[in-house]
Amino acid sequence: MRLVSGKTVRMHGKILLLPLMFLFPLMNAGAELSLGAFIAPARAVTWVEGLDSGSHEGFASSIDGRWIFLRPAGSDQPSVPAHDGKTPKAGIILFTGFSLQYIDMQASSWLSDGSRYRAWNALALAPYIGVGVAFRGFWPEAGQRLALSAGPSASFSNYSGTSLYSAYWSGWLRPEWELGIGRHLHFSLELPIEYCARADGTSVLAGIGLGVRYVF
Repeated sequence: MRLVSGKTVRMHGKILLLPLMFLFPLMNAGAELSLGAFIAPARAVTWVEGLDSGSHEGFASSIDGRWIFLRPAGSDQPSVPAHDGKTPKAGIILFTGFSLQYIDMQASSWLSDGSRYRAWNALALAPYIGVGVAFRGFWPEAGQRLALSAGPSASFSNYSGTSLYSAYWSGWLRPEWELGIGRHLHFSLELPIEYCARADGTSVLAGIGLGVRYVF
């Protein structure tokens, strides 16, 4: 058996602590809690193996609660780097949250065989995680950020105008640019993309729209 010296153990311990030493200055007491809402016109493409694809038009919307647990150092606000001349102008943020999403899609375009994919609507529950870069805004009390969030969602769906219901899983991601207007109010431009494994076919949905967020 090969024995490991105390010096080696201490060296390995220091190596393991390096990531924590790097992250520690970024971790601040407290976190940013916020509530947001989003709505956008959206399009979807549905296909089934062996059949043509069809495109849908509709809209996507969501409300969510978000918690930023890693924020820029030296800031009195979780998502705004401090204006003190010393703090870096940008910093990494990490966040998690839970979203309630609703989509409504019209029947698809006509296929070559004269049929169409049904119109549908769905209500989804979606936990998510995200990462972004927060940097200074156009005035001291507000900042801006570029972020990307993603997660799974469980959807309860109805074929519009019928009593037919189904459930499906999907995965989604959302790039966004968010601008603070004041200490508590933020607006965002968002691009949600969702892959839906629906009962009557696979759908990919995308939209672009505006969001608003209140920061506590």
